[in-house]
Amino acid sequence: MMQRKIFKKLLSVCAILLPIAISAVFLNCSRKSGISQEKYNQIQEGFITPQDTNKVWCYYYWIADDISMEGVTKDMEAMKDFGIGAVLIGNINPDEVDGPVPLFSDTWWDIMVHVVNEGQRLGIDIGFFNCPGWSQSGGPWVTYDKAMRHLVYSESKAQGPGNLQLKLAKPAEEFQDTYVLAFKSIDAENNKLSTGNVTIKTEPEVPQASKWFDNDLVCQGLYC
Repeated sequence: MMQRKIFKKLLSVCAILLPIAISAVFLNCSRKSGISQEKYNQIQEGFITPQDTNKVWCYYYWIADDISMEGVTKDMEAMKDFGIGAVLIGNINPDEVDGPVPLFSDTWWDIMVHVVNEGQRLGIDIGFFNCPGWSQSGGPWVTYDKAMRHLVYSESKAQGPGNLQLKLAKPAEEFQDTYVLAFKSIDAENNKLSTGNVTIKTEPEVPQASKWFDNDLVCQGLYC
């Protein structure tokens, strides 16, 4: 619930800040000092009519094997009209039941070649997920020890010199040991910002801004 609450409030903050940020960009672009009129016109035109190398990209999901060459062409032409310069194709099949064009079938491969050719014709870069499934991971049947992973760590402090027997804190509930690193701490580690040694001022005013420095990662300023 806390994460959902934070996310909703974050969306609200972003919705408020976005028009301000866009206004700031256009205000800065209207300043001509330091550059020639020709260079300024070139930069301005780049915002109005972006080149293919500067256009946005999007996910292009092929859902439930329901694809066709004609449909791909219509999709790609519509994306070109909207200024999309690259797509990342993922094959999504929540029901795990073959649709009209099963994955890896001969027709599916023909459509794959077709979409690459259409991308070349329209000037749209084509990319693919590295395997079928959600978020490139294959599916929930892949156990954690075989799935994509990232590094996590825990930190334990010890007083030396001498021999120690120390039980290290677990970095997560499920993890695989990789390394144990030991190094001498430095005095700067003791210099931390806190509500006791800093004065916090914000403009505009942020309620409970002091919570940014109270070492409580759950409750932070606006997001309490």
